Amino acid sequence: MSDELTIRILRSVAEVHAAHLLEANGYSSDEAASLETMLYRYTNAPYLFLGAFTPEREIAGYIMSTQSADTLVTHASMETHDPEGHTVCVHSVCVAPEHRGKGVALRLLKEYTEMVRKYNEEGSRKINRLAMMSRQNLVPLYERAGYRVLGPSKVVHGAEKWYDCQPAHPPPARKHRHKDGRQYRGDKPSYHSPQQQLCRTHKPIPYLTADHPRKKAEQMKN
Repeated sequence: MSDELTIRILRSVAEVHAAHLLEANGYSSDEAASLETMLYRYTNAPYLFLGAFTPEREIAGYIMSTQSADTLVTHASMETHDPEGHTVCVHSVCVAPEHRGKGVALRLLKEYTEMVRKYNEEGSRKINRLAMMSRQNLVPLYERAGYRVLGPSKVVHGAEKWYDCQPAHPPPARKHRHKDGRQYRGDKPSYHSPQQQLCRTHKPIPYLTADHPRKKAEQMKN
């Protein structure tokens, strides 16, 4: 069962090599990422390479991604990593044959989504969305993991038809703070100074024109 597995970030190049064996076994030759590509992703975005490991420390499955400025998975996102990109593009969700049908992929997906949410909430990474592509037969799996299908992908990758997917509930906006401690969300401040709050809670005093009764009374007194 998946409960026996440890979910953690990959820790070494040797583990990437082991993951590549699963990649080559799980995808067709025109879909599988090369070892060179996987090493590039691990070197540049190790925090996005999550694995499931047996008590014997053998890799049972993994998810690997890159960051991109695009909102969906593209060919460019498969080839490069943009550390300033606000989208995490998932490129592989792979499980070893002997561990399939045991809930490993579902657990990986849920923990991966939560991991990215924490990156965003803690402020270590500014990530607005997760994006991935799914084969039609795997759509139910991603839906159980909390994802929704947006429609057919424009990306042609191998002979299979792919569908764009994103979480039904995107990562929350990261909280920022000004140097003086004021807090705001995104690019629009939600903080108001005491002076601003006073102005917001008190109605402005109307200007008294010359023909206003009170103004006339004051003039008569003078």
